Amino acid sequence: MNFNPHALFLAAALLLMAVLSWFNGQPVAAGLIRAPWDLLAHFGVFFVLALLLLWGLGPKRLWLVVLLAIAYAAFDELRQLYLPGRHAEWMDFAADVLAVAAGMAIGLRLLRFPGSCLSRN
Repeated sequence: MNFNPHALFLAAALLLMAVLSWFNGQPVAAGLIRAPWDLLAHFGVFFVLALLLLWGLGPKRLWLVVLLAIAYAAFDELRQLYLPGRHAEWMDFAADVLAVAAGMAIGLRLLRFPGSCLSRN
């Protein structure tokens, strides 16, 4: 049986989105991380999500990676309009989008290393 790291990265991205969706719906999530540190948390999570999606789907599907990551960021913020104790913020969404861009830039750079399990043949 061949090991497919790309499937593992894609599974990790989907798991991350599922865990975030569940956790963000919990009452304890409201106000857990105070401003401005919440922006750093948003950046970190969406940076990792962008990397996982890119490495899972590959650079030929870059448009899909960007679409999925930004659509999930929008879903995450809009959903907060309907959760008690939560509120959507444009700055959170902006941090998410910047993180996706940074994750894509660094992820694409790392894909260029020959012999890496990330490179597609």
